[in-house]
Amino acid sequence: GWFAGSCFIGHSMVVGMSNYFNLPNADFLAVNGASAAGLFKFDYFDLEEMTTDEDGEEVPVRGNIEDILQEREASYNKVYIMLGTNDLGPKPEHLNSFAAYMKQLIALVRETQPGAQIYLINIPPVTEKCSEDSEIFNLQNIRAYNERLAAISASEKVYLLDVFSILVGEDGYLPEDHALTDGIHILAPQYAMIKNYLKAHVV
Repeated sequence: GWFAGSCFIGHSMVVGMSNYFNLPNADFLAVNGASAAGLFKFDYFDLEEMTTDEDGEEVPVRGNIEDILQEREASYNKVYIMLGTNDLGPKPEHLNSFAAYMKQLIALVRETQPGAQIYLINIPPVTEKCSEDSEIFNLQNIRAYNERLAAISASEKVYLLDVFSILVGEDGYLPEDHALTDGIHILAPQYAMIKNYLKAHVV
């Protein structure tokens, strides 16, 4: 019941939440591979409005994240935003661009869902092997982005949910047996941990 009227926005891990959380009364606006910038460019969300395709079949009109949030104006009481993994980069301009788009998304949610509590979910850890093998998906970048997310949370006065801390192992990485072979994506038991954490950390 806590998640009724909730909206989850984000990347493939939010797609995973839609598969594992079993929340029929929540909406998931999630795209595999989405970055904060890319989410604004994705225009294939199904809207409630219908149209007729070339075969004469009724199909939903499609739009971007702004279209769907405007269509569902004041529909949500909680909005969870999880982005950042696909924005990771070693240069300051990568981090600054991510922060700018996150603030833009928060402003859009505030404008269209004025009664909603906004929660930012930070970036989970990756496995040690993934971190050591990648210039992008590594612990140094993740910590820098999570620090910026904490700063955005404070400056924008939204809530921060620290899933990094509940998934990280004693060695500072995501345990290998908690991850898929890419060292980034998590397994069903870890999704259960996140769901319980979200239920336990509320305003």
